[in-house]
Amino acid sequence: MKTIFAVTAPVLLFGYLTVLLADDKPQVVDIKQIEENIQVATGEEFAIVFNRDGNKLSQPSKSQETRDPKMAIKVKLALTSASPGLPPREGAKRPYLEVVNEYEKTLHFRALVRMKGSKQFFEIHEGIEPVAAKESMCKCWDFDSLVEEIMLYEFKLSDPPSE
Repeated sequence: MKTIFAVTAPVLLFGYLTVLLADDKPQVVDIKQIEENIQVATGEEFAIVFNRDGNKLSQPSKSQETRDPKMAIKVKLALTSASPGLPPREGAKRPYLEVVNEYEKTLHFRALVRMKGSKQFFEIHEGIEPVAAKESMCKCWDFDSLVEEIMLYEFKLSDPPSE
């Protein structure tokens, strides 16, 4: 019994550490593989319009004016000097992504982030949740984060959850 434990314990520990370390290191995403996407740079604000077939949203494009406000998503990547509920901090800049869903259905999407001085994009896992119909979501980063560009992709709609 001691022999089995002596052999399996290090293997299990190594496997556990490998998973932990892999989660801490973000994986670079090859954006050339993502055909339908919208990129938003810091300071940009616009609407995204789509070709819609049921719940499938395809061919996203930027628009300063939406053809139909009920058929668009509004996106903003901006900087603020405040944090919700706290007084503003002088000179600090906090990037945030705001997505407003004007559809009558829940919006799903994925997002990548590119930091200043880098050409690589990384998947954003935290803070990117489905956006309920006629609602908005806000993803904030830490003060002085170097977020420069966000890529949104894999847009789709779903029926709101039943209560």
